[in-house]
Amino acid sequence: METYQKLQAGIHHARIGVTSRVPERLKYELRRRLAHGETSGRQTNVTIDGTTGTFLIRNPSDKRRLVRDVEREFAGQLLACIDPSKKRFLDIGSAQGLYSILAAQKGAQVDAVDPDPVSYRSIRDNLTLNPDVAHSVHVLPIALGASRGRVKLHIDSHGSDAPSFAQTSEALTETRRVRMRTVDGLIARHKIASPTVVKIDVEGAEGLVLRGMTTLLQSKDRPRHLFLELHSPEFLEEFGTNQEEVLRQIHDMGYVAVEGDLISRDSEKQYHFVPATK
Repeated sequence: METYQKLQAGIHHARIGVTSRVPERLKYELRRRLAHGETSGRQTNVTIDGTTGTFLIRNPSDKRRLVRDVEREFAGQLLACIDPSKKRFLDIGSAQGLYSILAAQKGAQVDAVDPDPVSYRSIRDNLTLNPDVAHSVHVLPIALGASRGRVKLHIDSHGSDAPSFAQTSEALTETRRVRMRTVDGLIARHKIASPTVVKIDVEGAEGLVLRGMTTLLQSKDRPRHLFLELHSPEFLEEFGTNQEEVLRQIHDMGYVAVEGDLISRDSEKQYHFVPATK
């Protein structure tokens, strides 16, 4: 009862941005409950680069990506690269399926990879809302990294924060043991086809994913476009790396950033890479 009364008393502060008088954990709980109350079960149409998909909004992560348009510019860059000659898309960290479903709407065959059970449920539900492209999206509920095995994934069952192999947020209060595979291994075992466009958004584990796809990135059939969300230094430190080291990995595999396409949001950066011309 005492916790409920605190929540009720703090509701006004939460709606105006949450003041410093509210404890940090209470701020988080208020924001989560408010976001759920405002968005649970609502459908919305998202149009980017002239392509439209229908999505279900049921948690704060859905609202942040689909309603507040934080992904619009980056997704627009990626969708502009989906054309008749570049129709195989590998979406690593597919979350709700925003990129996967819109790419499929443009004619791509998609492999959507995400080990988070909340994300798996979201993308499956969103595919039912887009039945015309559901057959074009192959969903794999596994993790991708530098080796084959099983790893611990920290998750937030309420969908407030993105999952990670490290506990990068207080909201990640639960853990799951999930299968980890490498991109190169999946291609070698014919579980996925060699992609022409790749997106990586894995909450600090970017370097691990890249190490597991060196064969692909250095092959004659390597992707023509690589989109990478590079997370904050604090996230990357949890994995023993930094932004400069990840960028060096990509450069050493023969890719360069597209000038003018860099998007900076707080301490995160979104890059578009293409093979270097000789």
